[in-house]
Amino acid sequence: MSELAERFEAHDPGEKQVAEKIRCDACPVMCYIADGRTGACDRYGNVGGRIVRMDPLTILDHA
Repeated sequence: MSELAERFEAHDPGEKQVAEKIRCDACPVMCYIADGRTGACDRYGNVGGRIVRMDPLTILDHA
């Protein structure tokens, strides 16, 4: 399997959840993400079995 393919796997409705990976449902891709890795978007990752936003949320001040 290529490095890119190992980085994320798109969700297949007929596929059982892969052990040691969790499914991110933040977008329609529904990646299975291994611990310490990020999904296809690079926005969410698996940290200790939990989906965590990897980039900071930016809030613009409209003054």
